[in-house]
Amino acid sequence: MKANDILKFILSYPERIVFLVCFVAFLIVLLVFYFGNHENGNLKIIEQRILSLKKTIDSNEPLTQKPIEYLKEIKNNWEVITATTLGNPWLMYRKPIFVPGFTDNVPPPDRYNLPPENLKLQNIEDPDKVIVAWNKNKDSSATIDGYNLYRQDKEGGVFKLVAELPIVGLTITDSGYFYIDSGLSPESLYSYYVTAFSNDKNVDKKISDASKQFKVTTSKDYKIDFYQVESEKVWTKITKYINGQWPTEMYNISIGEKIGRGQFFTGCTLIQIKDYLYMHPTLKYEIKTKEIIYVDRKSVQYNYIIIPK
Repeated sequence: MKANDILKFILSYPERIVFLVCFVAFLIVLLVFYFGNHENGNLKIIEQRILSLKKTIDSNEPLTQKPIEYLKEIKNNWEVITATTLGNPWLMYRKPIFVPGFTDNVPPPDRYNLPPENLKLQNIEDPDKVIVAWNKNKDSSATIDGYNLYRQDKEGGVFKLVAELPIVGLTITDSGYFYIDSGLSPESLYSYYVTAFSNDKNVDKKISDASKQFKVTTSKDYKIDFYQVESEKVWTKITKYINGQWPTEMYNISIGEKIGRGQFFTGCTLIQIKDYLYMHPTLKYEIKTKEIIYVDRKSVQYNYIIIPK
């Protein structure tokens, strides 16, 4: 029987036409049901992967249709996107939320909010400088373009941005990045914190969270050494930080007198000169010498023993 004969046979009976239409409709429903379940099955497989954090699902491909409704939430350390496109709801799982200590997960590429860590401050001999050191957060996979350094000049005051530091110009050692902040006042308390920044146009948050705050006190801008005592006076060598240098000057200071004058003024005051028995470490017997007592500009007392040569 030829195809034309079959067609004539079917069309000669109207009920057979109805049957054919129903059969085709049944096949369409069956196919839709099959592919719908297949897609749901894929979603279940993806969800299992998400729950086990074994695989990163790439969601950076552009959407073919603009979602009408958009909802973002966090489930099981994953960002879950629920959208409705032309009345058809669908789910998209993307970007795992990094869980520190979990060995199987993968940190997302845009975690710029993680703050720098291991901030350390160190005063140095120069009283107008402080070394600030830090590390990139070990749990961040972000590409950092630089860091912002903030400083508080007075306790209880406002933190101000004092330096924008591109990665390119920063000094890095085995222990991390470091920067020397200058122009400070001697014997002064400062607080610091650091943030990371990115110039990536695809990142919403350009500035990370702030690191922990730490404090440091700058060094003194002078050094005092006492030498020979003459009656109620003592010869004193003052080394003073002046214009980035450490010149010295000698003064014969009396009890009650300020130590240093002019550019070599220290703000310290000589309080007392008294006898002192010093045990010589090599000769193993006591030697008479002098103990010098003075106070600094903050009324902190210091005791200086003149060591016999």
